[in-house]
Amino acid sequence: MRTTLLLAVFFICLSADTAIENELQNTTWKGTFNIPEPTEGFFVFKQDTVTVMVNDYALETMQFSTKGDTLSLTKISGDSSCGSDEGLYKYSVNGSSLKLQVLSDDCPDRSSGISTKKYVKQ
Repeated sequence: MRTTLLLAVFFICLSADTAIENELQNTTWKGTFNIPEPTEGFFVFKQDTVTVMVNDYALETMQFSTKGDTLSLTKISGDSSCGSDEGLYKYSVNGSSLKLQVLSDDCPDRSSGISTKKYVKQ
């Protein structure tokens, strides 16, 4: 009985942690991307990828993961000169608002393209 209870508590904690860690999954955010001029577009987050969409064009697709308040982005395909370098961004979600701030990113196309303005959940 005690083992069953411990396992149940473990899985509940694991599920809660997963929900918090993946709050960006399956969401879309509208905002401005500097490519190089300010251009309206969307972050379209799926299970573990995010696509930057501009004028119905998939500009860039990246692998993403989160840990705490840090968002990790790594290019899969797209128009930027980014290789397999990982970009790290501080992110915060407040209601229908997503804010990103560069922590470290060796890809200037990505780091300058992502605006520090807020993105609005769609």
